[in-house]
Amino acid sequence: MTTLDFERCRYPSVTDMPTSATDRERISAVIDRYRRGFATMGVDDLLAIWDRDYDHLVHVALEEATPRRTWKDIEAYYHRVPSSDPAFQAAMHVDTLSIGVLGDVAHAFCHFRFEGRHGGHAPPFVVEGRSTFLMRRHDASWKVIHYRESAPPETVDQPTTDSTPLGSPPHPG
Repeated sequence: MTTLDFERCRYPSVTDMPTSATDRERISAVIDRYRRGFATMGVDDLLAIWDRDYDHLVHVALEEATPRRTWKDIEAYYHRVPSSDPAFQAAMHVDTLSIGVLGDVAHAFCHFRFEGRHGGHAPPFVVEGRSTFLMRRHDASWKVIHYRESAPPETVDQPTTDSTPLGSPPHPG
């Protein structure tokens, strides 16, 4: 049986772009809260990264055809997270994080691998993708105003029997 690793990733390749160390740390903390939110099915963490007061929010989830453009719709999306199901196990890994800061606006890009399992014996489902975040400075912190997931062309959502590192070739059929 596969053990899901809740704390494996710690951003091994933050790209050195011309940003202050403080900005990079704060933006990395937002991405870590996003990762932790999915790893623990923590709706509060997932909602906390957003600038709910911004009027032009955009949330593009991999599995949805239409972007969500209001705080109410984004909040509804995250409330679908199965946090109340004690039989649900999850792991979220993030790597290849790159960050850029343009004044009071920042962007971040990363690859992710989410593994979820309903019950102890069911095979996990795996979603691998890429996430792009646009953030704006909110007082001394950074908040997400635009989020987009996309799938690398070679990934397929299929059960797996082990925890293959991101970027590894797909399992043979």
